[in-house]
Amino acid sequence: MFEGLFQPTHLLVIFGIALLEFGPKKLPELGKGIGEGIRGFKAAMKAEDDYSHARDDVSNGGILNFNALTNSSILAPIDPFNLRRFNYGNSDYDTRHYLNVNYVYNLPHKFGPSAALGGWTVAGTVYARSGLPFTVVDSNAYGILNGNNYGIAATSSITAAVLGGSRSCTSQAADPATPCLLASNFGSAVTGFGDQRRNQFTGPTFFNSDFTISKTFTIPHWEGAHFGVGAQFFNIFNHPHFDQPDADVASPTFGHIINPVAAPTSIFGSFLGADASPRLVQLHGTFTF
Repeated sequence: MFEGLFQPTHLLVIFGIALLEFGPKKLPELGKGIGEGIRGFKAAMKAEDDYSHARDDVSNGGILNFNALTNSSILAPIDPFNLRRFNYGNSDYDTRHYLNVNYVYNLPHKFGPSAALGGWTVAGTVYARSGLPFTVVDSNAYGILNGNNYGIAATSSITAAVLGGSRSCTSQAADPATPCLLASNFGSAVTGFGDQRRNQFTGPTFFNSDFTISKTFTIPHWEGAHFGVGAQFFNIFNHPHFDQPDADVASPTFGHIINPVAAPTSIFGSFLGADASPRLVQLHGTFTF
């Protein structure tokens, strides 16, 4: 869509317009202002990029189910005779890569009328992380064992045998035609337990960005008083947020993403869940004195 943008001819046209608008004497000052603006934006931005790796036998002390939407956390021993054999693995909240950017920038006013071009502020956040881990299970074995009074604690404690295939899932699994896991790559737990260690599969990545733009006006004859208007854009790119794929090999939706997840910020708070995830726009006005 952006092919051919900013070719040499386009740059010459932009330079010509700037020359006509500001005159040859103002061009060095204009370039200096742009440079100062870029340096000021860098100073106004705070970014954090982390790499981490969390491992445990059970997450949240086995009390709270971290994965509770599509899949369930493993809260019971996979091998009742050796806890660390299969349970010791990636934590439910193991986030390998994490990026968090925050910025607030007052746009400098260099040219033109201050009433229209002065007092502008932009702010926003960018949040991205790698996918969260999960375990492939077989609920068929759960029903058989409980039918014989084995008293299995939960379906998530009976893992399927891994025969091959990919161990990472992307958002493409939300398309019914492209599941990220295939039942043919797993052996049924009905005939024997596999050697799958807990949380060795990874769900889709997560990305969200919010943006705010506002304009402040001074009030004549009232020193220190300002009136501001602006707009806040939550999930400005309208990026979908997906949960892990269905990890039950006995399920008809195995390998497919069937649930969205909530955005970290929203006008409506967190109680609406994924229903508040699409792009939302909020207009606001402020009065400061």
